Amino acid sequence: DVHTHVNLDAFETDWKVVQERTTAQGVAYINVGTEEKTSERAVVLANGSDGVYATVGTHPTHTKEVFDCATYLKLANDEKVVAIGECGFDYFRANKDTKAKQEEALIAQIELANEIKKPLMLHVRPSVGSMDAYEDALAVIKSHAKILGNVHFFAGTYDIAKKFWNIGFTTSFT
Repeated sequence: DVHTHVNLDAFETDWKVVQERTTAQGVAYINVGTEEKTSERAVVLANGSDGVYATVGTHPTHTKEVFDCATYLKLANDEKVVAIGECGFDYFRANKDTKAKQEEALIAQIELANEIKKPLMLHVRPSVGSMDAYEDALAVIKSHAKILGNVHFFAGTYDIAKKFWNIGFTTSFT
């Protein structure tokens, strides 16, 4: 599975059962970090089992603080870390006034991904009735990214999907 969150508190008591059941079925998966704590946990879980991988990053709704590149760089260099993120824009849940902070965090994570040559795991969720977050993400990616990535939980239009595909990004659906 390209995007899971067994590293979150909701799985605190049964993560091991979930992990054993999943890997016993031959399914590999990626635990996606959403902030420092969950990124660290994703790396720990990845190193504890074959077929489990991690991403490290800050979800757009967690961009209240400055992105600490040094902390994430240390985590990102782990061989079980396969991508940077979950990063991007969320205009659905987050107050749109946070757009500048979200953009700052996204650019920092793109620069980290460029530096260590690992792809991005993007979270992009537009305002109701709009494709605004997708258009903004595309603009930032085109101006900063030297790597590829995946737009998870894709809920945009076919035309928006084609724009991501045309720059080499993939989309995934829940």
